[in-house]
Amino acid sequence: MNYYIEKDNKIIFVDTDLQRLQNSIIGQDLTILETERPIENFEFTDTPEYIAEKKVIKKNDAETKAYKAIDEKYITYNDGIFKSNKETQNDLTATGLQFLSGAITVKHWVTSNNIKMDLYADDIGAIGQLIGEIVDNIWNKNSDYINAIDSATNLAELTAIEIEY
Repeated sequence: MNYYIEKDNKIIFVDTDLQRLQNSIIGQDLTILETERPIENFEFTDTPEYIAEKKVIKKNDAETKAYKAIDEKYITYNDGIFKSNKETQNDLTATGLQFLSGAITVKHWVTSNNIKMDLYADDIGAIGQLIGEIVDNIWNKNSDYINAIDSATNLAELTAIEIEY
């Protein structure tokens, strides 16, 4: 049971101990109300508005974690380790475009594990494909999380969604 005091349609005091709440308002003209509704941060947590606000926060968290997961993943190609981060993706794209224009025939690359490699067009494509698979998997998983968040009908369901990539 929650005990609370409202003023101007806002909860201003809340406690689960009625006696403690009564003692804290002695001499004040305030009415103590009781409810079984959940209250957090002076708000009822079972309202559609509260749940919608928490869904937005949870979706932003899922997106932030997706970007972080992409930045932290690696692939291995011919003993070289390549990060799947945005910088590597951009370098691969730029190099691939140079190959398409015929400007270079080999790209000298130092991998994340400090191996110097000569990469040809086929290598760039293969590395890009492996990184693309990581990125696709993470964003597909993100889409599943977003669908689960959208489907949650209450705070307990929303809180139960663990976002891990």
